[in-house]
Amino acid sequence: MRRRPLKLVAPFALTTLATSAVVARSAGVAAADYCGSNEALIFVDNQYIFEWVLGKGTSNEIANTYRGNNTACGNDSTITWSTAHVMLGGIYGNWVEFGWLERRSGAGYFYLKKFVEWGLNFNTIGTLYPAEPSGCTNRPSGGYSHYKVYNSGSEIWTESYDCEDGSGFRDVAFVAHTTYGNGYSAGETGKWAGSSPSMADTQKGLLYLNSSSGNWTSWANNLCFFDNASGWQNYQDSATQYHILPGSSNCT
Repeated sequence: MRRRPLKLVAPFALTTLATSAVVARSAGVAAADYCGSNEALIFVDNQYIFEWVLGKGTSNEIANTYRGNNTACGNDSTITWSTAHVMLGGIYGNWVEFGWLERRSGAGYFYLKKFVEWGLNFNTIGTLYPAEPSGCTNRPSGGYSHYKVYNSGSEIWTESYDCEDGSGFRDVAFVAHTTYGNGYSAGETGKWAGSSPSMADTQKGLLYLNSSSGNWTSWANNLCFFDNASGWQNYQDSATQYHILPGSSNCT
């Protein structure tokens, strides 16, 4: 998730498969969302030491986590988020991601909401909020949901969701005209600075879509790529799982 002034760098389309409606709008968030600066940790699939492999997608099982009642930004604002993230073209600052964000409503209560976002050169170009698939409900705190972002042709990236109700993945949205058809598989955890909400997070079952074989393949390793989150750091549980815990604000 990037929150810098919008700069449209290419035509785009964001489509929800539930409605087949194309959304063409200036992307961004409500003014209340611009509360301080954002802080994030980003992990990348590290195939070999200091070498990443361009793939066609990422699949991340992400914990559903309410992270505390941060009221610094007021009502109707985003507080924290976790996503399955593809670094488009292998270039930091280009991305398409799918996951959940925690928001504080206008009435002052907290809830998790799915979102899709993409951008180029650190500028957000499109944001979309897919509806819950049939049979799913808004995820409560606790348990996991599975988010998948994969290239489905040329510069098109499809977002697929499994709420772990036994029905498997459902495609819920796609992003077109993204310039790139491959990228690094990654995961992102973030928050808005302010009253220091928690960034406790776990992502597991990490897979990337192999460009050569076309198969979903386990991450070979996960490497902390970026960390500017005050008081939070990465911890690698295994090649396909990591979590965020209190610590220094740098990659370890």
